[in-house]
Amino acid sequence: MKQRTWILFSALTWLAIGSLLLYKGLKLIAEGILTIHSLSFKLGPVFGGIEQAGTFLIVLGLLIGLVKGRLVLAKTARRLALRISGLSYPVRWFEVYPVSYLFLIGFMILLGISLRFLPIAIDIRGMIDVAIGSALIHGANITIQIRRIIIQIPIEAACIRPIIRILAKYRDWET
Repeated sequence: MKQRTWILFSALTWLAIGSLLLYKGLKLIAEGILTIHSLSFKLGPVFGGIEQAGTFLIVLGLLIGLVKGRLVLAKTARRLALRISGLSYPVRWFEVYPVSYLFLIGFMILLGISLRFLPIAIDIRGMIDVAIGSALIHGANITIQIRRIIIQIPIEAACIRPIIRILAKYRDWET
């Protein structure tokens, strides 16, 4: 596949996983509203009701995800897009993702699975999933925007420095 196709594939993967986690998180928060041992139930009197406390957890998760998406995943998306755009055609799967990236993904999956077995309230787990899902969706959006910039530039080995300069000027990143 071409470099731009791999960048799109990465963005769509982030978008799909982020959407699934966002859905799962919203479902867990909705279940937490119905249980007595949840944070929503305990915060109900503070916010004027259990549903409002659940809404607060959703908003908090979205805000945490936005901050994580802008601070962490924006840099990761830029680094991955620059790495992929620097590879020579045809790009193979094992060349696209470095081993450290695959270990990081595996660690995050194991961390997510371990949350099931920890004694954490169901709506807090939901808020964590909402935060991670919204961060991944934001990262996918940034990756797609990077791909649009790269499409306008012919991809050759000599063009990597101008791509870096253009991406450094882009609104979300500093060099």
